[in-house]
Amino acid sequence: MRETPKDVARRFYLSLRESDLDETWERYVGPDAVWLAVGTPTRTAWLAGCRQLLQAFADFRIDVLTQVAEGNRVATRMRLSGTQTGVYHGIPPTGRRASAICAAFDLIEDGHIVEHWSHVDMDCFLRPSGSDVRR
Repeated sequence: MRETPKDVARRFYLSLRESDLDETWERYVGPDAVWLAVGTPTRTAWLAGCRQLLQAFADFRIDVLTQVAEGNRVATRMRLSGTQTGVYHGIPPTGRRASAICAAFDLIEDGHIVEHWSHVDMDCFLRPSGSDVRR
């Protein structure tokens, strides 16, 4: 049975914590994939960004909340959470729990992500849990 684009995206996000990142990238990310959310939109930069996140948040978790697909394009809404136990973007470990909602949009071709765009409000993510921004 062939994986649908939604299957590929869901398995990719869930595998970020459960398996070796190099294996995840080999399995789910195309060799010429672009990461459209940053100034250096390469596959390698995307991998490095994920590696930094996972090193700084030892108990990092992704919960896929909603997915919608149209053809080979997939929109995923997910919750990112973890406790900051390492340096992240120059911010020393806080020991605080972080949580935020992330939106990601992926183009899937031949079972691999070839374009990825995501947005997470990092200010919200790094704000101490319990700080409610919905006032």
